[in-house]
Amino acid sequence: LPQPGSRGVLIRVQYTALNRMDLLQARGNYPVPAGASNILGVEVSGTIAVIGDDCQCGFKYGESVMALLLGGGYAEFCIADERHVIRAF
Repeated sequence: LPQPGSRGVLIRVQYTALNRMDLLQARGNYPVPAGASNILGVEVSGTIAVIGDDCQCGFKYGESVMALLLGGGYAEFCIADERHVIRAF
């Protein structure tokens, strides 16, 4: 499994979305941001699997969350910066 950086979390993906950016990227009309995954998917929801050592948002293992990513959401697991993750309701 990929390991998050110090302020990142690893999310076990349960749901993702398809949006315009994904379609443009799949057609080669939207470049992948530097350092981002080349796997499509910028919106996910799922559960916290791993928490980075310096995370400050108070997430707990197994907690349901939603996140915005630079890419990589069309996978079983993805890494997100904790500042782009919110608790799901």
